[in-house]
Amino acid sequence: MIRFVESEASVPLITGKVKLAMGDSEEYILTDPLEMKSLSLKGQLGLCTGSRMQERSMLLRVLLSGNGVEEAQEAVHTLSNKVEELLDASQGLEEVTRKISDIVAASHDLVVPRPEVTQAFSCLICRETMTGPMFSSCCRSIVGCRLCVEEWRITSPQCLKCRDQEPVYTQVAGLSAALVALRALP
Repeated sequence: MIRFVESEASVPLITGKVKLAMGDSEEYILTDPLEMKSLSLKGQLGLCTGSRMQERSMLLRVLLSGNGVEEAQEAVHTLSNKVEELLDASQGLEEVTRKISDIVAASHDLVVPRPEVTQAFSCLICRETMTGPMFSSCCRSIVGCRLCVEEWRITSPQCLKCRDQEPVYTQVAGLSAALVALRALP
């Protein structure tokens, strides 16, 4: 807070004292409540009476207290900290992006163990990748294509994998799309 005495009630003295207290060479401008530049305090203060005088002196105290400057400095400091955080985060993002790119590049070199996968989803009857895969409840296995299993049931009462006498076959829902993708692999 900058304190003034009545003898210092002139624009040049007030702005000079504010400049000295702030320790900078910035130019300060005093304004009235309508934000009009004050050229002289004597004429303006002479027009003020009662509550209007209190209002002006309160405004003058607020203008000269430095609170606005402190708040501005605090806001600049906060903004500066946020910028530093963003810079640190962006450097971290570059590293993450590089690692992801490395992983993607390495994944291009990976080869799916095609024979094992193909064999696991091959029909036990036609030996092709299953279409409409069927599950056998007795051996708890996916055993073959829907059409192949239906033909098997016509010719044999046994499970086509474990030879159980009462097999119950169920079509596996949702696996057909994955097997279509498997057939499309080279």
